[in-house]
Amino acid sequence: MSQTSALKEIDDFRQHFDAMYVGGIPNLLNDNGFFLAFVAVLTGTEALAGLFAPTSLTGDRFRSFIATYYPEEYWPFSDRLWEFRNVMIHSFNPGPFALTHHNSRHHLKAPLGITMLNAEDFYAALLAAARAYFEAGWWTLNCRQIF
Repeated sequence: MSQTSALKEIDDFRQHFDAMYVGGIPNLLNDNGFFLAFVAVLTGTEALAGLFAPTSLTGDRFRSFIATYYPEEYWPFSDRLWEFRNVMIHSFNPGPFALTHHNSRHHLKAPLGITMLNAEDFYAALLAAARAYFEAGWWTLNCRQIF
């Protein structure tokens, strides 16, 4: 596949990513959907991590993507976020975190002894990571690996 074709594929991917994740997750940021918003943020992260490091093991690329593109405040949590991803996807359990929404003041803090994740802040981190990833153009160097 030519680099032009690969870049078109990446652009198509980004359009679908934006439609599903950027456009879809806000509909879940309410009392009935916030738990699923966390699942969606995790799968969105996984999708981007797959482009970022397509030949790496799933956990390695997920943690590496967090440590590279997520806001700096998330970097120390990359291992716990991988654990969170696993228990959320496989057993719908928040594992190492307490989940909340409309509660930004407690995001990544442990007021009751367990670190809390706030849905809106976690979604904002995905948006920041996606923007940083696509603006960095890192994926243009790896188009041949992906396609």
